[in-house]
Amino acid sequence: MHIAYAVVNNIDYIVSWNFKHFVNIKTINMVNSINMVLGYRQVQIVPPSMLLGGDEDDR
Repeated sequence: MHIAYAVVNNIDYIVSWNFKHFVNIKTINMVNSINMVLGYRQVQIVPPSMLLGGDEDDR
């Protein structure tokens, strides 16, 4: 639901600690492939450190 909300509202980034379900290449590629087919733009799904700087081990 969070991903769909971000896509239809043109939100550029989804920030998540959920590496198992959201922040992984398989999910990101699947979401963006579906977006392309449906005419939506791509969304970036990233861990907080990618936007804030720092190391994942600094949690």
